[in-house]
Amino acid sequence: MNTIHSNKELHPTLQNYLDTIPLIHSMLPDLAIGLTDTKEWLAYFPGKKIDIGARPGTKINPQEPLADCIRRKVLINDEVP
Repeated sequence: MNTIHSNKELHPTLQNYLDTIPLIHSMLPDLAIGLTDTKEWLAYFPGKKIDIGARPGTKINPQEPLADCIRRKVLINDEVP
């Protein structure tokens, strides 16, 4: 299920990413692709092999690596179990 949280006005840069994600996902369907702001999931496209269960409009779990990345303002690598 490809879902997008559409009740929110997005910054133009985020909107550009959102417009591009479906194309990227169509070329790499095994991967899950998501877009967030600093507080919640804006869009989520689960992959055939990877689905972390994120849903647009859901707050980012403070225990997840994504929250740590946002909080520390650094790039991180983490494996999805």
